[in-house]
Amino acid sequence: MGIPVNETLKITNEYSQLVLEVEGEATTEGTRIEQYTDTGKDHQRWRLKPAGPGSEGFYNIENVHSTMSLEVVNYSTEPGAEIVQRPYGTGPQHRQWKLVAVAGKTDVYKILNRNSGLVLDDVGGQKEAPAPVKQYESWNDDGRQQWQLIIVPAPATSTLRTGQIIALRADNGEYLSRINRGTKENKSFRTGFSCRGVMRGCRPASGPRRIPGRSRDTS
Repeated sequence: MGIPVNETLKITNEYSQLVLEVEGEATTEGTRIEQYTDTGKDHQRWRLKPAGPGSEGFYNIENVHSTMSLEVVNYSTEPGAEIVQRPYGTGPQHRQWKLVAVAGKTDVYKILNRNSGLVLDDVGGQKEAPAPVKQYESWNDDGRQQWQLIIVPAPATSTLRTGQIIALRADNGEYLSRINRGTKENKSFRTGFSCRGVMRGCRPASGPRRIPGRSRDTS
């Protein structure tokens, strides 16, 4: 499929089958990056952002939940340095990554840091969550330095259609039992529920109230 720029992704290690995530769902600068069982939450979802002019072929890897990017801590070029998140920025090269395709595999890459020249690694080949992620020298590995990029489809949305029957529920859990349309023969009145916005929830009012100019439905 090529490199999926600006798509929502999960990044899965080929060896551990765990996904890349921000530890503890944190939105705090400097939080460590690790691997964990896929829970479907946004702190395990990522987007590739082009690093900008002069940096073609490199990307910022942005977390969907925190909107921060992967970086090697303290600009380190040493093997074993931790990977953390920092606010998004196109400039710093320790926050830029190149995706190197793994021969013979589809959508699987080594993720190489521009500043250090080292790649993301499942440290020690750990398969139990949470598993650490650090940078190490690239080698002909068994999958622990290989990451599959999997596009996560956007959730389906439903659109209300004319004539569709829906149920309205108040904040207290009670349902509105009936909606009268209000004809000349059958006038409608408010039933003690008020709504704000489109489907943002209804809340009980102080009691049944008339709509001005309409008579109460006695049916």
